[in-house]
Amino acid sequence: MSILTPEVSTLTEFKGIGSAVRMKYVVQPENLSTYTSSDSVSDIFFAIPAVMNSFLDGAMSNLSFDINVPNGKTASLCNGSGSSVISAIEITHNGQQLEGLQEYGVMAAILEDFQSKSRSGTISSILHGTSPTAVKTGYTLPAGLTGEPNVSSTAVRIVIPIHAGLFSLASKHFPMALEGLRLRVSMAQSNRALVSDDSCTYTLSNINLNLETLKVSPAVFNELVQDAGGVMKFHATSFTNYQATINAGSRNESILIPSRFSSQKSILSVFRPQTYTATASNSTGGRVFASIVDYVYNINGILYPSLKIKTGNKHVPKTGESFYELLKSVDGANNPMFDCVFNQAQYNANTPTLTGSYAIGYGFETGGYGSMPNGLISGLSTVSGNSFLQMELHGFSDASTTPTVALINDNFVLFDLIVEVNVATGEVSVTK
Repeated sequence: MSILTPEVSTLTEFKGIGSAVRMKYVVQPENLSTYTSSDSVSDIFFAIPAVMNSFLDGAMSNLSFDINVPNGKTASLCNGSGSSVISAIEITHNGQQLEGLQEYGVMAAILEDFQSKSRSGTISSILHGTSPTAVKTGYTLPAGLTGEPNVSSTAVRIVIPIHAGLFSLASKHFPMALEGLRLRVSMAQSNRALVSDDSCTYTLSNINLNLETLKVSPAVFNELVQDAGGVMKFHATSFTNYQATINAGSRNESILIPSRFSSQKSILSVFRPQTYTATASNSTGGRVFASIVDYVYNINGILYPSLKIKTGNKHVPKTGESFYELLKSVDGANNPMFDCVFNQAQYNANTPTLTGSYAIGYGFETGGYGSMPNGLISGLSTVSGNSFLQMELHGFSDASTTPTVALINDNFVLFDLIVEVNVATGEVSVTK
């Protein structure tokens, strides 16, 4: 591992646990310094350092890198986000998986689409690679110079959050006095990360995992450990992915979602044409309305909701109710501060476009605002029952009676994650 000198700033808002200091640790990859994409998935590994008397502030941590494309090539990032270069992530402790997510770029695109259009064109254009004028679109990436020895001199800097339970989805600080934590980042294939009319690769350099930590005095840390009986419990939410395919011509679907969690918070479901591996497509964020007539989630024989959600007929999409359920599943319903970058036409788009934004979902947990910003730990148990997404479909790109294009269906399940750390022995147990 490679750790640079930490950046330090004194905090005053943690008076309840005594004096504290915010420290930033910069961790570089174990296995490489520069990465160039290919037609296959490759991994970048980070060893998360053990730091005594410290807690990880995952929500403030990030991944940063320089990116460019070869000389003479033109490309932008899918969905206008650096998250599209990531295919999957996994966090392990001495070989034991704490959490993992496939189709990371697709999930990140959903989360990043729920921001204001103004923020997308300003803050995201600086940090993520988003176009300042067009939603769900990236600006043109810089091309390397012929014979240029330092790729970073012609690259743009990207800074993105890490959408995982130990990071952006954490509700508490994670104790860092733990040896053997590793983050594996699987990089996306070239044609899954970029929108380009050229067949081109992308190159990452100056890759850093930036860990924000909260350091307390040894006395305060020992007191916290004693109060916890020697075992510190960490609560977060985490995503996992279940993928299925829908054949062209299918009219009724019952798609198995084999989730097994003690507290399942919500399900988000999206649809993309299988042709979205093409280089000129928004492979991660270009979602389509698959001309669904109605749908329902069937979990252990119980329908959620009790009556199927109508989304239109073979001529006209009527997606207001499905969008409201989607907002409920991400705690955005009736919240005037909640926003998204897409509009009705982009949400209803049933033909492949760069800005197509359709998604459905259902929330099983009691959420709230103010004193309950993260809701309650009261999700639905799916330990003993199967889950299904049941749909009737009528047409895809026209008013025909059956879908004309094969689809990829991704179902992202959000669940409660509890990690228990025995500070004395270093043993870790995970409850999902």
